[in-house]
Amino acid sequence: MAMLLPLFILVGFIAGYFVNAMAYHLSPLEDKTALTFRQVLIHFRQKKYAWHDTVP
Repeated sequence: MAMLLPLFILVGFIAGYFVNAMAYHLSPLEDKTALTFRQVLIHFRQKKYAWHDTVP
């Protein structure tokens, strides 16, 4: 089970990258969408802020 954790993290980052790229190219609010996604990702990686702090 511990061996699968890095794989899930890697798949998560790859999926997040594609979701961010699709949102950036397809959404008319690409800047806001990309910024919000990066804020969530940064807060998730730092893990020292509450989730409600990611809301602009």
